[in-house]
Amino acid sequence: MRRRGFGTVLAGLGGALFFILLNESAAGQHLWARLLAALVRQTYATPHSWPAYVAWRAMNEFIGAVHYLSPGLLALASVTTIGGVLARALSSARLREGKPDPLERLRSRPRLQRWIQSTPAVLLSLPWLLEAVFNAGLHAGLEGWLSAELPGMLATAGVVALTYLASRSGMRALLAPVDEESERPKEAGEIVFSAVAVTARTRGLVAGFAAATVAMVSLTLTVPSDPRFGWALAAYVLTALSAPLFFQRASRIAVGIDGVWVRDGSRTRFFAYRDLDEARPRGADLELVAGGRAVIRLQMHGDDAGRRDEVLARVNEAIARSRESTSHGAQMLVQALPASHVASSARGGEGYRVPSVSRDQLWEVVEGQASDAAARTAAAEVLAIQLDVGERARLRVAAGQCAEPRLRVALEALAGDADAEGETLEQGHDRRPQPLPAVVHPDDRG
Repeated sequence: MRRRGFGTVLAGLGGALFFILLNESAAGQHLWARLLAALVRQTYATPHSWPAYVAWRAMNEFIGAVHYLSPGLLALASVTTIGGVLARALSSARLREGKPDPLERLRSRPRLQRWIQSTPAVLLSLPWLLEAVFNAGLHAGLEGWLSAELPGMLATAGVVALTYLASRSGMRALLAPVDEESERPKEAGEIVFSAVAVTARTRGLVAGFAAATVAMVSLTLTVPSDPRFGWALAAYVLTALSAPLFFQRASRIAVGIDGVWVRDGSRTRFFAYRDLDEARPRGADLELVAGGRAVIRLQMHGDDAGRRDEVLARVNEAIARSRESTSHGAQMLVQALPASHVASSARGGEGYRVPSVSRDQLWEVVEGQASDAAARTAAAEVLAIQLDVGERARLRVAAGQCAEPRLRVALEALAGDADAEGETLEQGHDRRPQPLPAVVHPDDRG
């Protein structure tokens, strides 16, 4: 599910991070010093007419005000931006649960919206306005007061305008309608979804990020002028930018013909359909249940956030099929006998003393929901002895729909090297793989 306004958030945080690094680095400080020196020289050491003098002085004071206020304003903007992202995520989750959108109350109150978005600009302008009023009695006449105070008022107006535009943009991004349109169902061959496992570790990461946000608010209120504050703010903004992208890349589930494969950061787990009782909803999340208890809870995110019901339907249908399977005898056979004997049996050449199995039964073992990895691989080895072009493509499709990484790679190898397997088995060598080697899932590459 795409959240409108999120691109504006990322652009704003990226600009803030760039400005912080530019302001805190040696090269950035050198550039700032040269710019301010050039402005001071142009303003006070170069003859100008009165309007030109006012303009140059206003620009000088505007740049100085931006440089002075930037750490605190950027910290406040970063913290409120992250809060806005979390608020929209909560709003989206409640909508998926069928509950009312908590932001709708704010959307229905335009006066409150205007008050919130104008408050930062008003608070920022008050000190300069009060100073201008206080200094009115220190100058002789209106012309003297304008000459002294007009540049500062123009600079203040520029800073206030920028602050108001930023707060209005943030308010629009926060209140943009959450996309409630259902996602297009994935094709049967598309098995990978974006989801994160709700575990103690993920809860700890969220709690750590919340603590970092509180710490940034505290630093903003206490030590905004500390030289190390800029780097701390840069690290916070960089973490806020990279954390969602990291979760989207590192957290995946694959719902294949064999089971559900879950990658949660650096850990992976696989749940075969024959070991599961059901998949059930829990709020906006889904749970996999085995032995009467929830073994894992998954939260869909990214473009797949609206596909929870689709995943539930796929998993429950596969679990039901695993209960109805009639291929258990074929599974036992392909695991107990050499592949060459099973292949001969499938061609009707082993006689009445060896139990027979048909190729259709072998395909059911490979493509069904009740088989384990060893049985699927053994059945695929038997089929690979004699594959035509259509069956080879069929085996590749089955491999691509396997969620378990090692099984997928094993079937892909059999589908791609069937001729060599057949020659080896015809010479009397059984190349049935033993424990499958550890391999990398295709989604882990790169």
